[in-house]
Amino acid sequence: MTGGRLAYTAIAALWDADRAEHRARAAQVGLDCPDDVFEQLFHGRRLDPTLLIVVGAIDWRDVRWVELTLSGAVLAQVHVHRSLESAVDA
Repeated sequence: MTGGRLAYTAIAALWDADRAEHRARAAQVGLDCPDDVFEQLFHGRRLDPTLLIVVGAIDWRDVRWVELTLSGAVLAQVHVHRSLESAVDA
């Protein structure tokens, strides 16, 4: 499948209890993200209503991932939705 918007709900609909299978299905429809991102956003918390509000409008096909090193001072200024703070604190 190519083209069109790749919504969070579309990725969630491909869910399989086997994370590797779920990831393979998502890759087939155009999702390209780091493995730890996939685990946290798409597999472990699929259809979390709060997460859906935050990321539901994103076209995941257009997201490009870049790894950065940031100082603690910079990270302290980042806004994190209250319900997702535990993911950042870990």
